[in-house]
Parts: sequence; structure tokens; C-alpha cells
Amino acid sequence: PARDGVPVSMELLLRMLQLYRAHADENGEVAAEQLAKIRASDGYAEICYHSAELRRVDPSALGEGERLALWLNVYNLLCMHGYVEYADRCRGRVDILVVLRLHRRFKYNIGGQTLSALQIEHAVLRNGAPRPDFVGTRLVIPKFSAADPRLAGAPGQRASAALLTFGLHPGTAFAPPLRIYNSRKVRAELADNARAFLREVCEVRTQPPAPGGGSGGAVCVTLPIQLLWHHLDFGAPAASPELLRALLPLLPSDIAATLGAQLKANPLLVTAQYRRHSWEVRYKVAESKRQSDRDSGAFFFGGGGGAASSERSS
Repeated sequence: PARDGVPVSMELLLRMLQLYRAHADENGEVAAEQLAKIRASDGYAEICYHSAELRRVDPSALGEGERLALWLNVYNLLCMHGYVEYADRCRGRVDILVVLRLHRRFKYNIGGQTLSALQIEHAVLRNGAPRPDFVGTRLVIPKFSAADPRLAGAPGQRASAALLTFGLHPGTAFAPPLRIYNSRKVRAELADNARAFLREVCEVRTQPPAPGGGSGGAVCVTLPIQLLWHHLDFGAPAASPELLRALLPLLPSDIAATLGAQLKANPLLVTAQYRRHSWEVRYKVAESKRQSDRDSGAFFFGGGGGAASSERSS
């Protein structure tokens, strides 16, 4: 018989999170060394066995919110599962090409359709969204045609498109927090995740006006690198006033007030820069130790980051 896909995905992701937490290092992190230990554990063998339940899930029978929650949970679970399976590939220098190749290898059978992590992100969840805005994406980022049967259980093309960036955890050190999504409140959870991530990453610097006027009063805001690649999800150019205005409801109140005031007064004096990022495979799970195992809305771990870089002007 068919299984209800959202509870199955929630339970599997919870099991995987518990396994990661059990093998985390003293800093509460899981990287290549810990991934290899997870692969040799009894708990991992159990997850591999239970993940076969996803074959009995029918996404096309689900409602819109259920589809969105299912695919978010499955994507995040598949990345965690895949990195354990390919733990040896996570050692040494990891760059964008390594991650893309791995995400092409990570695959689950969902309701009889075999899909990779790359396909789930870009051809299912982002089925109506543009490819990321960087060179060569047409060569590496998949999209399905409208007649492709693998789209039968995809969320609607415009379903929470601008917030997807904040719900997908590709296993890299710069990823947003990971959480288990509940179909009854998935859009609210995505917005909460966006606020948590932007609160962690965003900073604003102001320059006081020069004596006697002039070009003072400039504002520079630091954004996560995902908003450079996926600014088209918001229907706006990168680092543009339109993009920054769309982000205002998600930003911490003090940053939103400063940024909003300058965007209203003189948007030409607003610039954006993007936080440095590392493609290293690393999960931080320490935060989850303070949460209830059964709190399906909890943040289990947050993203990484570093100093800001790559300034761009509005």
C-alpha cells in the first residue's frame, strides 16, 4: 500500500539527524571524519533499510503544502544520506564541481521515479524558477520538460519560490539552518528559517554624511551568497533596490529600519556585498542538542560563514 509521504520523510530525517548528532565532534559538527564513522554504524544500516519506504510514496496524491514539505525533507535527507555514502569524496579540497558531481550521484526512488538531489532541487522544487545566475548553469543544472512524468508530484511552479533558498540545505558550510518541515505550516516555517538565516548572516554598515553634505550616508548590507545566485527567485536583479525591498520583512528589525530608510531616501547610496563561503561539507548539529527530538519545527543546525566579500552596488 502507498505511504503518506510527509510523515515518512519527517521520520527518516529525524532518524538521520539523531544519527549525525550521535557522531558529532566536540564542536558539535559533522565533517568527513564523522561521516565515515556514521557509514560504519548500525544506525546507518537501519536508515538505509527504512529509506526504501520512499518507494511507496505517491507525491501526485498530495496537496500543495504536502508536496512542498515532502520534497524539502527528501532533498535535505538525501544530501545527508549521500554524503555518508560518499564520505571518502568529502576529504581534502571540496569545490563547487565536487558538490555538483556528488549531488548528481545522490539518488532516491520516490514513488517509482529515481531522482538525484540535483534534479529534486532544480527540476522539481524549482521547476518554474530560472537556473542559478552563474556561468555554465545550462550545462550542469537540470530542468524537466512540462510533459515529464517526474513533474506529476512537484509543487506548483510559484509555490514559495522566493523562500526555497532558505529551506534547502546542500550540506555545505554556508547553508541555512536545517529543519524538518510540516505540511500544515511549511510556508511559515520557510519564512522563519529565512529570518533565522538572515539574522545570522546579515550585517549593515553606515557611513555618516560628510560635513556640509556630499555623498555621505551610504549604507552597505551583507547578504548570504545564495541571494547572488538565486536573486531571480525574487524577480529582481542581484543587489538591486527591488531585491533589498523584498527582503525587508525577513530582516532583523534594526537592519530593516536602517536599510529601508536609505532605500526610501536615496537607493543609489545602498550597496550589497556577499558573505564569503566555503564548499566544505560540514554540518553543525550542536544547536539540536538543546531541542526536543520531537519538535518538528526546531532548527537542528545553522549555516556557516565568514567575513564579507564581493561587494556589488545597487
